[in-house]
Amino acid sequence: MVTVVGNQPVEYSLQKLMEAFPVDERTFTIQCASSGTSVETWRSISVADLIIEAEIPDTATHLLVEGGDDYTAPVSIHDAMNAYLGLIPVSDVTGAPRLLGRNLTSEQAVQHVVRIDWLELAANEDPLTYASW
Repeated sequence: MVTVVGNQPVEYSLQKLMEAFPVDERTFTIQCASSGTSVETWRSISVADLIIEAEIPDTATHLLVEGGDDYTAPVSIHDAMNAYLGLIPVSDVTGAPRLLGRNLTSEQAVQHVVRIDWLELAANEDPLTYASW
């Protein structure tokens, strides 16, 4: 299950995500700290669609993405709007659902996403204080 917290919180199984949102097949280059660089193709949905569906406030500056292992990574709202949630890997990889995008660091490519929350940070506030990796 993936929970997206906003003014209208939503919770979806992988199957429901595939039914509720347009699914595209996209290829991503992933730089992983533990296993190097890989090129992976995923069936994915737009994170922007999830942001709109959950009515995440316009004042949000970041999303806080949590994996099943309590790993959390902050992602700027700008980068999140251009990111994808990988639902089904086409190649033989694990980690679904996984946050994917061209502007994401390896630390932000969260695997086994279970929760997406939002943060409203002051300009001088460091988003990495919310990270858990």
